[in-house]
Amino acid sequence: MKKGFDANKYITAQTKEINTRIKKFKKLYLEIGGKLINDNHASRILPGYRKTTKIDIMKKLKSLEILYCISAKDLESNKTLSTEKRTYQQQALRDIKNIQKFKLKVNYIVITRYTNEKKALEFKKTLEKKGYKVIIFNEITRYTTNIIHTLKGFQKHPFIKTKENLIIITGPAGNSGKMSVALSQIYHETKKKIQTGFAKYETFPIYNLSLNNPINIAYEAATADLGDKNMIDPYYKKTYKKNATNYNRDIENFGILQQILRKITKRRYPFGYKSPTDMGINTVKQGIINLKICEKAAKKEIISRNKRYLYEYKKGRENKKTIERMSQLMKRI
Repeated sequence: MKKGFDANKYITAQTKEINTRIKKFKKLYLEIGGKLINDNHASRILPGYRKTTKIDIMKKLKSLEILYCISAKDLESNKTLSTEKRTYQQQALRDIKNIQKFKLKVNYIVITRYTNEKKALEFKKTLEKKGYKVIIFNEITRYTTNIIHTLKGFQKHPFIKTKENLIIITGPAGNSGKMSVALSQIYHETKKKIQTGFAKYETFPIYNLSLNNPINIAYEAATADLGDKNMIDPYYKKTYKKNATNYNRDIENFGILQQILRKITKRRYPFGYKSPTDMGINTVKQGIINLKICEKAAKKEIISRNKRYLYEYKKGRENKKTIERMSQLMKRI
Protein backbone atom coordinates (compact mmCIF):
# COMPACT_ATOMS: atom_id res chain seq x y z
CA MET A 1 0.00 0.00 0.00
CA LYS A 2 1.19 3.53 -0.82
CA LYS A 3 2.21 5.83 1.99
CA GLY A 4 -0.43 8.23 3.23
CA PHE A 5 1.32 9.22 6.45
CA ASP A 6 4.74 10.70 7.19
CA ALA A 7 5.84 9.32 10.58
CA ASN A 8 8.87 11.63 10.89
CA LYS A 9 6.77 14.72 10.21
CA TYR A 10 4.27 13.62 12.85
CA ILE A 11 6.94 12.76 15.43
CA THR A 12 8.46 16.25 15.00
CA ALA A 13 5.06 17.97 15.35
CA GLN A 14 3.88 15.91 18.34
CA THR A 15 7.20 16.28 20.18
CA LYS A 16 7.13 20.05 19.64
CA GLU A 17 3.54 20.29 20.95
CA ILE A 18 4.36 18.24 24.05
CA ASN A 19 7.41 20.43 24.76
CA THR A 20 5.23 23.55 24.38
CA ARG A 21 2.79 22.14 26.95
CA ILE A 22 5.63 21.22 29.35
CA LYS A 23 6.86 24.84 29.35
CA LYS A 24 3.54 26.01 30.81
CA PHE A 25 4.12 24.14 34.08
CA LYS A 26 6.87 23.20 36.50
CA LYS A 27 5.68 19.62 36.16
CA LEU A 28 3.41 18.00 33.57
CA TYR A 29 1.61 14.68 33.98
CA LEU A 30 1.00 13.27 30.50
CA GLU A 31 -1.41 10.36 30.13
CA ILE A 32 -0.68 8.06 27.20
CA GLY A 33 -3.45 5.59 26.39
CA GLY A 34 -3.60 2.85 23.78
CA LYS A 35 -0.63 0.69 22.88
CA LEU A 36 2.83 2.11 23.46
CA ILE A 37 4.39 -0.34 21.00
CA ASN A 38 2.85 -2.25 18.09
CA ASP A 39 -0.04 0.15 17.53
CA ASN A 40 -1.41 -2.00 14.71
CA HIS A 41 -4.66 -0.04 14.37
CA ALA A 42 -2.82 3.23 13.68
CA SER A 43 -0.36 1.58 11.28
CA ARG A 44 -3.20 -0.02 9.29
CA ILE A 45 -5.31 3.10 8.80
CA LEU A 46 -2.39 5.53 8.48
CA PRO A 47 -0.06 3.76 6.01
CA GLY A 48 3.42 4.97 6.92
CA TYR A 49 2.74 5.20 10.69
CA ARG A 50 5.46 3.31 12.57
CA LYS A 51 4.39 0.85 15.23
CA THR A 52 7.00 2.32 17.59
CA THR A 53 5.95 5.96 17.04
CA LYS A 54 4.91 6.66 20.66
CA ILE A 55 8.16 5.24 22.02
CA ASP A 56 10.13 7.20 19.38
CA ILE A 57 8.46 10.40 20.64
CA MET A 58 9.16 9.52 24.28
CA LYS A 59 12.85 9.03 23.44
CA LYS A 60 12.98 12.49 21.83
CA LEU A 61 11.68 14.15 25.00
CA LYS A 62 14.70 15.11 27.09
CA SER A 63 13.91 14.17 30.69
CA LEU A 64 10.97 12.08 31.83
CA GLU A 65 9.82 9.53 34.37
CA ILE A 66 7.28 6.75 33.77
CA LEU A 67 4.49 5.61 36.09
CA TYR A 68 2.96 2.38 34.81
CA CYS A 69 -0.58 1.75 36.12
CA ILE A 70 -2.10 -1.70 36.59
CA SER A 71 -5.67 -2.34 37.79
CA ALA A 72 -6.00 -4.79 40.71
CA LYS A 73 -9.51 -5.60 39.47
CA ASP A 74 -8.24 -6.68 36.03
CA LEU A 75 -5.44 -8.74 37.58
CA GLU A 76 -7.97 -10.53 39.78
CA SER A 77 -10.37 -11.27 36.91
CA ASN A 78 -7.46 -12.46 34.72
CA LYS A 79 -8.76 -10.16 31.99
CA THR A 80 -7.83 -11.08 28.43
CA LEU A 81 -7.04 -8.35 25.94
CA SER A 82 -8.97 -9.65 22.95
CA THR A 83 -6.92 -7.91 20.27
CA GLU A 84 -3.68 -9.51 21.44
CA LYS A 85 -4.99 -12.77 22.97
CA ARG A 86 -2.84 -12.01 26.01
CA THR A 87 -3.84 -11.79 29.64
CA TYR A 88 -3.73 -8.38 31.29
CA GLN A 89 -0.73 -9.50 33.37
CA GLN A 90 1.15 -10.78 30.29
CA GLN A 91 0.56 -7.48 28.48
CA ALA A 92 1.83 -5.49 31.47
CA LEU A 93 5.04 -7.54 31.67
CA ARG A 94 5.52 -7.26 27.91
CA ASP A 95 5.07 -3.47 27.97
CA ILE A 96 7.52 -3.01 30.84
CA LYS A 97 10.11 -5.20 29.10
CA ASN A 98 9.65 -3.31 25.82
CA ILE A 99 10.00 0.09 27.51
CA GLN A 100 13.37 -1.05 28.88
CA LYS A 101 14.33 -2.49 25.50
CA PHE A 102 14.06 1.04 24.07
CA LYS A 103 16.38 2.34 26.81
CA LEU A 104 13.63 3.99 28.87
CA LYS A 105 12.95 3.29 32.53
CA VAL A 106 9.72 2.45 34.36
CA ASN A 107 10.28 4.41 37.57
CA TYR A 108 7.25 3.12 39.46
CA ILE A 109 4.55 0.54 38.89
CA VAL A 110 1.27 1.59 40.50
CA ILE A 111 -1.32 -1.08 41.32
CA THR A 112 -4.62 0.82 41.33
CA ARG A 113 -8.15 0.19 42.62
CA TYR A 114 -6.87 -2.22 45.27
CA THR A 115 -9.35 -3.86 47.68
CA ASN A 116 -7.46 -6.91 49.00
CA GLU A 117 -7.13 -8.72 45.65
CA LYS A 118 -4.82 -11.74 46.12
CA LYS A 119 -3.55 -11.77 42.54
CA ALA A 120 -2.53 -8.12 42.86
CA LEU A 121 -0.34 -8.94 45.88
CA GLU A 122 1.13 -11.97 44.08
CA PHE A 123 1.93 -9.83 41.03
CA LYS A 124 3.45 -7.15 43.29
CA LYS A 125 5.86 -9.77 44.70
CA THR A 126 6.73 -10.95 41.17
CA LEU A 127 7.52 -7.39 40.08
CA GLU A 128 9.55 -6.59 43.21
CA LYS A 129 11.65 -9.74 42.67
CA LYS A 130 12.46 -8.34 39.23
CA GLY A 131 13.70 -5.16 40.91
CA TYR A 132 10.75 -2.81 40.21
CA LYS A 133 9.37 -0.27 42.67
CA VAL A 134 5.68 -1.05 43.24
CA ILE A 135 3.14 1.19 44.98
CA ILE A 136 -0.47 0.32 45.84
CA PHE A 137 -3.33 2.81 45.49
CA ASN A 138 -6.49 1.69 47.28
CA GLU A 139 -9.89 1.90 45.60
CA ILE A 140 -11.62 5.24 46.25
CA THR A 141 -15.23 4.72 47.26
CA ARG A 142 -17.65 6.80 45.18
CA TYR A 143 -14.77 7.94 42.96
CA THR A 144 -15.88 10.92 40.79
CA THR A 145 -19.51 10.57 41.92
CA ASN A 146 -18.73 12.31 45.23
CA ILE A 147 -16.05 15.00 45.10
CA ILE A 148 -15.43 15.09 48.89
CA HIS A 149 -14.89 11.29 48.98
CA THR A 150 -12.66 11.53 45.89
CA LEU A 151 -10.42 14.22 47.43
CA LYS A 152 -10.19 12.25 50.71
CA GLY A 153 -9.13 9.25 48.64
CA PHE A 154 -6.37 11.28 46.99
CA GLN A 155 -5.24 12.45 50.41
CA LYS A 156 -4.87 8.83 51.58
CA HIS A 157 -2.96 7.75 48.48
CA PRO A 158 0.83 7.69 48.90
CA PHE A 159 2.65 10.54 47.16
CA ILE A 160 5.10 9.32 44.52
CA LYS A 161 8.21 11.52 44.58
CA THR A 162 9.43 12.41 41.10
CA LYS A 163 12.30 14.62 39.95
CA GLU A 164 11.70 15.37 36.27
CA ASN A 165 9.31 17.96 34.83
CA LEU A 166 7.56 15.39 32.57
CA ILE A 167 5.81 12.37 34.08
CA ILE A 168 4.38 9.84 31.63
CA ILE A 169 1.41 7.86 32.94
CA THR A 170 0.53 4.75 30.98
CA GLY A 171 -0.74 1.18 31.38
CA PRO A 172 -1.62 -2.06 29.58
CA ALA A 173 -5.20 -1.12 28.63
CA GLY A 174 -8.13 1.19 29.36
CA ASN A 175 -9.44 1.53 32.93
CA SER A 176 -5.98 0.93 34.40
CA GLY A 177 -6.38 3.89 36.76
CA LYS A 178 -4.14 6.32 34.86
CA MET A 179 -6.35 9.37 35.39
CA SER A 180 -6.84 8.61 39.10
CA VAL A 181 -3.07 8.36 39.62
CA ALA A 182 -2.49 11.63 37.74
CA LEU A 183 -5.16 13.47 39.77
CA SER A 184 -3.86 12.04 43.04
CA GLN A 185 -0.35 13.24 42.22
CA ILE A 186 -1.63 16.68 41.15
CA TYR A 187 -3.55 16.90 44.45
CA HIS A 188 -0.34 16.31 46.46
CA GLU A 189 1.85 18.49 44.20
CA THR A 190 -0.62 21.39 44.52
CA LYS A 191 -0.57 21.04 48.31
CA LYS A 192 3.21 21.47 48.05
CA LYS A 193 2.62 24.59 45.93
CA ILE A 194 4.21 23.06 42.81
CA GLN A 195 2.69 24.39 39.57
CA THR A 196 1.49 21.15 38.03
CA GLY A 197 -0.38 20.42 34.81
CA PHE A 198 -2.08 17.54 33.07
CA ALA A 199 -2.54 16.58 29.42
CA LYS A 200 -3.58 13.58 27.35
CA TYR A 201 -1.57 12.24 24.44
CA GLU A 202 -4.28 11.62 21.84
CA THR A 203 -4.21 9.74 18.54
CA PHE A 204 -7.87 8.95 17.77
CA PRO A 205 -10.32 10.37 17.07
CA ILE A 206 -8.51 13.12 15.17
CA TYR A 207 -10.13 16.29 16.49
CA ASN A 208 -9.57 18.37 13.32
CA LEU A 209 -11.05 15.79 10.95
CA SER A 210 -14.84 15.62 10.56
CA LEU A 211 -17.08 13.35 12.58
CA ASN A 212 -17.90 11.32 9.45
CA ASN A 213 -14.37 11.01 8.10
CA PRO A 214 -13.62 7.26 7.62
CA ILE A 215 -10.45 7.61 9.74
CA ASN A 216 -12.54 8.70 12.73
CA ILE A 217 -15.25 6.12 11.98
CA ALA A 218 -12.51 3.45 12.02
CA TYR A 219 -11.82 4.43 15.66
CA GLU A 220 -15.50 3.83 16.47
CA ALA A 221 -15.26 0.44 14.75
CA ALA A 222 -12.18 -0.46 16.81
CA THR A 223 -14.06 0.32 20.03
CA ALA A 224 -17.57 -0.81 18.96
CA ASP A 225 -17.48 -3.54 21.62
CA LEU A 226 -16.85 -0.87 24.30
CA GLY A 227 -19.70 1.32 23.05
CA ASP A 228 -17.46 4.29 22.30
CA LYS A 229 -18.99 6.89 20.03
CA ASN A 230 -17.45 9.94 18.36
CA MET A 231 -19.19 13.23 19.10
CA ILE A 232 -18.78 16.93 18.46
CA ASP A 233 -17.18 18.40 21.58
CA PRO A 234 -19.92 20.72 22.95
CA TYR A 235 -17.49 22.56 25.27
CA TYR A 236 -15.15 23.34 22.37
CA LYS A 237 -18.01 24.46 20.13
CA LYS A 238 -19.43 26.77 22.81
CA THR A 239 -16.02 28.34 23.54
CA TYR A 240 -14.49 28.62 20.05
CA LYS A 241 -17.59 28.47 17.79
CA LYS A 242 -15.89 25.63 15.88
CA ASN A 243 -16.40 21.88 15.61
CA ALA A 244 -13.92 19.43 17.11
CA THR A 245 -14.32 15.65 17.05
CA ASN A 246 -13.98 13.90 20.39
CA TYR A 247 -15.60 10.84 21.92
CA ASN A 248 -18.34 10.17 24.44
CA ARG A 249 -16.28 9.11 27.47
CA ASP A 250 -13.92 12.13 27.35
CA ILE A 251 -16.88 14.50 26.92
CA GLU A 252 -18.95 12.84 29.68
CA ASN A 253 -15.99 12.82 32.10
CA PHE A 254 -14.84 16.39 31.44
CA GLY A 255 -17.51 18.07 33.57
CA ILE A 256 -16.70 15.84 36.57
CA LEU A 257 -12.96 16.20 36.00
CA GLN A 258 -13.31 19.98 35.86
CA GLN A 259 -15.17 20.02 39.20
CA ILE A 260 -12.47 17.91 40.89
CA LEU A 261 -9.63 20.02 39.46
CA ARG A 262 -11.38 23.26 40.47
CA LYS A 263 -11.42 22.01 44.06
CA ILE A 264 -7.72 21.10 43.85
CA THR A 265 -6.39 24.14 41.96
CA LYS A 266 -8.95 26.77 43.07
CA ARG A 267 -9.19 27.96 39.45
CA ARG A 268 -12.26 28.29 37.24
CA TYR A 269 -10.45 26.80 34.24
CA PRO A 270 -7.80 24.42 35.62
CA PHE A 271 -4.65 24.44 33.43
CA GLY A 272 -6.48 26.84 31.08
CA TYR A 273 -8.60 24.03 29.57
CA LYS A 274 -12.12 24.94 28.51
CA SER A 275 -12.87 21.66 26.72
CA PRO A 276 -11.69 18.03 26.66
CA THR A 277 -10.17 18.75 23.23
CA ASP A 278 -7.98 21.48 24.82
CA MET A 279 -6.65 18.85 27.22
CA GLY A 280 -5.46 16.62 24.41
CA ILE A 281 -2.22 16.81 22.43
CA ASN A 282 -3.00 15.57 18.93
CA THR A 283 -1.04 16.49 15.79
CA VAL A 284 -1.92 13.38 13.75
CA LYS A 285 -3.43 15.43 10.93
CA GLN A 286 -0.06 17.12 10.37
CA GLY A 287 1.42 13.71 9.55
CA ILE A 288 -1.20 12.88 6.89
CA ILE A 289 0.35 13.51 3.47
CA ASN A 290 -2.33 11.82 1.37
CA LEU A 291 -5.81 11.88 2.91
CA LYS A 292 -7.38 9.69 0.21
CA ILE A 293 -4.93 6.85 0.84
CA CYS A 294 -5.63 6.98 4.59
CA GLU A 295 -9.41 7.13 4.07
CA LYS A 296 -9.25 4.10 1.76
CA ALA A 297 -7.22 2.19 4.37
CA ALA A 298 -9.71 3.23 7.07
CA LYS A 299 -12.66 1.88 5.07
CA LYS A 300 -10.80 -1.40 4.59
CA GLU A 301 -10.20 -1.54 8.37
CA ILE A 302 -13.89 -0.95 9.15
CA ILE A 303 -14.93 -3.79 6.81
CA SER A 304 -12.30 -6.07 8.39
CA ARG A 305 -13.49 -5.21 11.92
CA ASN A 306 -17.09 -5.93 10.89
CA LYS A 307 -16.12 -9.39 9.63
CA ARG A 308 -14.23 -10.13 12.85
CA TYR A 309 -17.11 -9.03 15.08
CA LEU A 310 -19.56 -11.17 13.06
CA TYR A 311 -17.26 -14.17 13.43
CA GLU A 312 -16.95 -13.59 17.19
CA TYR A 313 -20.75 -13.20 17.45
CA LYS A 314 -21.32 -16.54 15.71
CA LYS A 315 -18.89 -18.14 18.17
CA GLY A 316 -20.83 -16.63 21.09
CA ARG A 317 -18.01 -14.32 22.12
CA GLU A 318 -19.56 -11.01 21.03
CA ASN A 319 -22.92 -9.43 21.80
CA LYS A 320 -25.72 -8.25 19.53
CA LYS A 321 -25.24 -4.56 20.45
CA THR A 322 -21.75 -4.60 18.91
CA ILE A 323 -23.14 -6.11 15.68
CA GLU A 324 -25.90 -3.47 15.52
CA ARG A 325 -23.34 -0.73 16.17
CA MET A 326 -21.13 -2.03 13.36
CA SER A 327 -24.12 -2.19 10.99
CA GLN A 328 -24.66 1.55 11.57
CA LEU A 329 -20.96 2.31 10.97
CA MET A 330 -20.94 0.27 7.76
CA LYS A 331 -23.90 2.33 6.48
CA ARG A 332 -21.99 5.56 7.23
CA ILE A 333 -19.15 4.56 4.88
